[in-house]
Amino acid sequence: MSYPFKTMKLFFKNPKILLLSVVPLILNFLIYGTIFYLAVVYLYDHILLLSESVFGSGGAFHFIINYLLFIATFFVVLFVCYLLFVIAGGLLCAPFNEAISQRVEKIKSGSLISSSKGFLSDVFSSIKSEVLKLSLLFSITVPLFLLGLLPFVGFIFAGAATIFSMLYNTLDFIDYPLARRNTGLKQKIKLVLSNKPLSLGFGATAFLITFLPGINIVLRPMLVVAGTSLYFDRFSQTV
Repeated sequence: MSYPFKTMKLFFKNPKILLLSVVPLILNFLIYGTIFYLAVVYLYDHILLLSESVFGSGGAFHFIINYLLFIATFFVVLFVCYLLFVIAGGLLCAPFNEAISQRVEKIKSGSLISSSKGFLSDVFSSIKSEVLKLSLLFSITVPLFLLGLLPFVGFIFAGAATIFSMLYNTLDFIDYPLARRNTGLKQKIKLVLSNKPLSLGFGATAFLITFLPGINIVLRPMLVVAGTSLYFDRFSQTV
């Protein structure tokens, strides 16, 4: 689980990686800040109106209900922001994340496998891969999240959604070098599942970093570096 933090030394040994991380950091701040603000305002206002229409306004009971609803809404907002941040952050920051990943690949392997058409083609491949991964994410996570709202058995589906999200995060951040090698989605999934303890450990750290407000903005470029490094350290021999 500590692997992503071990790669931070690459930022200090290679200032260009740090420089390349500035733009995605700013974009991530704007993206997540906007999403979080709009989600809180929209969801809480609507839930507050629903609470008043059902339970009335005023009194200790109404205060307790609103307090509990606020806590529940906050966690729903975190989940919604997590999904939207994965989408918007992955797509809008793709060119910059691709540049960071390529730089790390040169350091780790001494060379770079890229498209004969150049950097823009690699960025296109990266975005195409993002769309495929997001389709996978939504087709599984959203149904599990909705089932997780069921009473009594919901925690089972919520747990399954969390485990899937961990594995998805590993797939997401080791994907940059895989996309440059035109690796198919099925093969990528097989690669992640080939070492479940490693994938779950890395994915758990990545999931927490991506899920927590503020931390996700600052440390997401680190996950791009860590994911690319992890591929060359542990996965490249099995492709």
